[in-house]
Amino acid sequence: MHSSEQSVAQDSTQAQAGKQRSSHASRLLLLLRRLVGARPGTVCIGGYAGCGNIGDDAILQGFLARVTSEGMPRVVRRGADAFPQDSYRTACHSSGSKPLSGNASAEQQSSPACACTDPPHGPNLLRRFTVFSGAPKRDARRFGVRCVNRKNPVSLLLAFLRSEYFLCGGGSLLQNATGHLSLCYYLGLLRMARLCGCRTALLSAGIGPLHGELAQQAVARELNHCVQVNLRDHDSLRSLSALGVRRELLSLSPDPAFFMPTPPPSRLPFLLREAGIPLHTGYFCVALHAPCGSSPDLMRVIKASLRHIAEVHGLLPVFLLFDTKADGYPSARISEAVGGRVLHLREASDAVAVISGARFLFSMRLHALIFSVIACTPALALSVSAYETKLASFARSAGIPHLHSPSIVTLVDELERLMTNRDKIRAVLPDVLEELSSVR
Repeated sequence: MHSSEQSVAQDSTQAQAGKQRSSHASRLLLLLRRLVGARPGTVCIGGYAGCGNIGDDAILQGFLARVTSEGMPRVVRRGADAFPQDSYRTACHSSGSKPLSGNASAEQQSSPACACTDPPHGPNLLRRFTVFSGAPKRDARRFGVRCVNRKNPVSLLLAFLRSEYFLCGGGSLLQNATGHLSLCYYLGLLRMARLCGCRTALLSAGIGPLHGELAQQAVARELNHCVQVNLRDHDSLRSLSALGVRRELLSLSPDPAFFMPTPPPSRLPFLLREAGIPLHTGYFCVALHAPCGSSPDLMRVIKASLRHIAEVHGLLPVFLLFDTKADGYPSARISEAVGGRVLHLREASDAVAVISGARFLFSMRLHALIFSVIACTPALALSVSAYETKLASFARSAGIPHLHSPSIVTLVDELERLMTNRDKIRAVLPDVLEELSSVR
């Protein structure tokens, strides 16, 4: 009994010491924040941009394009804290340190200390953003914003100390299906930002899959410290509600990729000529995902089905690499077997251009499906795993047929149905695009 009491006392002492160290670290970071001089209304954006994934680049490009044209994003107030309010529509007229709506007092709303000389939207607004990127020099040139290396802890710390807000997203960042390291990284960013005095929020994020009770609890605990948890689909919202994230923090908005600038009509002929594809060649697009390469049965089904469609209809299969490293192997293998072409995409808008000229899209990539709606091209979705809910969720909301573990006959039948009903599907896609890209 004596040893048990000693153990409890020791644990209590260690816990108190840990809290004390955390308190000292917080005070030190806040002191550094004052010395560095955080500018009101400045924002850090953390995601997977610049890492070779076309979908994540599209998220950043679409977000910045909408900010430039319509103003800062809306993040719901929590207590006395507020983020510039505008639902992507009402402009940010303050420096970001005062509430713009809701319970803000008249004194707060007229305070000259919060006045901002920047216009409510436009290129000058981009000066407020710092983006965490895997290719900071390239993305700074492409998007016109300040970028820092997402893997450099010193750069991240300085960015947080200089900023007032941290937006994490979009995309499926909070998941551990691909390993725990990714989940730890993004939860670590959220916590680091809070310790540095930033208000944190999720932006148009997808959640999960989250395997294990510890991972689920860690996500819920960190998100309950956010000023808003903004999600891109109802499934993510339901899963976070079930995990205990406060309902008043949760909201929905479209994937930022919907607001990416569309390519000019002349871009498609250029891309086809560059790939050595004759301009009047009929083709369909394929966007595969890396996990299918580890399933011989699925590879066989896809290969046989695409070969059948290509031969019967005289079409060229064009494989789009949304992630060169991850998707290169299965795309090269199947393309060689069916006589197709593999396109290495430089920009997200190039994918929209190529998909716009295709008869249909067969996709295992979420953002390829989003691009098919933008381009008004019929699409068929295929998920490798039943745990991968994001494709099924989007396909359901967009009215896109979705398959999981199909046979050759099932897959061929669905592709034939797309060909038969192509004109009818194209006629309704503009309405689908308007509905999916509206603020929910």
